[in-house]
Amino acid sequence: MTLPAKTLLAALFLLAGAATAIPASACRIYTPEEAARRQQEAVAETKAQLLALKDEADLVFVGRIAMLTSQEETLPSSSPIPHLVQVYGATFDLVEDIKGKYAAQQVLSFTRDKTRVVIGCTRDIRDSLPRANGTGDMYLVYARAGKILRANRMPEWELMNGRQEAEFLRTAK
Repeated sequence: MTLPAKTLLAALFLLAGAATAIPASACRIYTPEEAARRQQEAVAETKAQLLALKDEADLVFVGRIAMLTSQEETLPSSSPIPHLVQVYGATFDLVEDIKGKYAAQQVLSFTRDKTRVVIGCTRDIRDSLPRANGTGDMYLVYARAGKILRANRMPEWELMNGRQEAEFLRTAK
């Protein structure tokens, strides 16, 4: 057997071993009853995480992104692949404070990791950040020390999300 073939075979065995370490429930299909129970558990867990995030934040508000700037940076990396991030600065208007007081024209920063790849069925609530072209969009923003921890987009034109619309169509007469 050639060296590349041995390397490929070793990689396949490694991947097969890693796959067996993944919990069986990670991305499985659930019965309607299991799905409903898991949905309720997920909502309760998310609410608890959001309350903890609100406690951690010194600023929580609803606001529209008035201006968004960005610049690409390369961070030190131990791998041969450069670690690229996009650093943004956002200012907001039409602000409705929930916790703390957003100062007019205050710049809040957030960073998107351009080299990060997420594979899985769950997401961290902190993965919700403003869109790169989000100027003019409304967001519920959690921030601490000038950095956005989470920003949940609030489209003004969306009266129903896709699930609500589907449920309406199923039950409409």
